[in-house]
Amino acid sequence: MLTLIFFRAMAKGKIGDFKGAIIDYKKVIQREFENADAHYFMGLAKLELKQFKEALLDFNVAINIRNNHIDAIFSRGCLKEQFNDLKGALNDYDSVIKLDSNVADYYLKRGNLKLKMGQKKSGNSDLLRYEDLKLIANKNK
Repeated sequence: MLTLIFFRAMAKGKIGDFKGAIIDYKKVIQREFENADAHYFMGLAKLELKQFKEALLDFNVAINIRNNHIDAIFSRGCLKEQFNDLKGALNDYDSVIKLDSNVADYYLKRGNLKLKMGQKKSGNSDLLRYEDLKLIANKNK
């Protein structure tokens, strides 16, 4: 039953019914609070509704439940960067790269952030790593 509600919530999110998705994610969370993915996806739905503080709280809960929830950490970092918490965003980008160092977009986000923070050498190094990973991905297609 919970699985059906969870997938219904995901489907609602995909068709743009973010309020409906949130209602269903809340139902899942009421019965299974430790479902990190429900908190994460509810946070994404709240982002779409521009409920930024609430989304951040949902990402935090997902990470507290599963400290290696890479999607929640990355999304939280993007949100922190958007609201000028650059140090917090950098910490989150560092964390996702520690968890998976083969995702080009992580290096792109961190490299651009470092440049914004005046860390030119380190930022450029990340952007070079981004380019390398993109080349590898294109060769493997």
